[in-house]
Amino acid sequence: MKSRYQIVIFDLDGTLCESGDGILNSVKYALEKMGCPVPPPEVLRKFIGPPMGQSCQKYCGMTPEQAAEMVAFYRERYHAIGWLENRLYPGIAELLKDLKAGGAKLATASSKPKAALVRIMEHFGIIEDFDALAAAGPDGFHSSKPEMIEQAIAGCGGADQRDVVMIGDTHFDVEGALVAGVDFIAASYGYGTKEELRRAGANCFADTVEALRVLLLPS
Repeated sequence: MKSRYQIVIFDLDGTLCESGDGILNSVKYALEKMGCPVPPPEVLRKFIGPPMGQSCQKYCGMTPEQAAEMVAFYRERYHAIGWLENRLYPGIAELLKDLKAGGAKLATASSKPKAALVRIMEHFGIIEDFDALAAAGPDGFHSSKPEMIEQAIAGCGGADQRDVVMIGDTHFDVEGALVAGVDFIAASYGYGTKEELRRAGANCFADTVEALRVLLLPS
């Protein structure tokens, strides 16, 4: 089967990996270390995806200095155990292999710091499938999804925007794809809600990895 797109760009958390337990357990740990209340589940869930420092300020009302301290506590637990509270979505490993066989180049555009991204992808044995890895900086604050998408395209050798697709599960992914001028498929099996994704501009949804396969590798 031939890939519909020349370049396929993936978010990590909620798209390739079901990583919520490790992230949220580490957020709770960091909040407790800070002496801060843990937000309700519907707010806590929003920590999955965006840069952690930004989420600390947005959802917990922290100053930049407090957010930096919380990010350090978060990483304390996440790097020890949280990154292992994680698994690939069933069918992802096979999909990546089939996309490569179908002629696609693969890349990431993830708000996770690159060192953590590489560690997780090596752990799951999928890093060799990727041609480019675009990720956030090491500070947990600065991450421009449109810039990462552009870096991913360049890392794959370039392509017409019509031949590129971004796949992700949050409004940050949708908005990044719109700014970058590439197609977007919402991984609605992930952590973002369909309402959030639609509001951001998504109009193509994959409720399962198998549905994503059909969109990327039409028979």
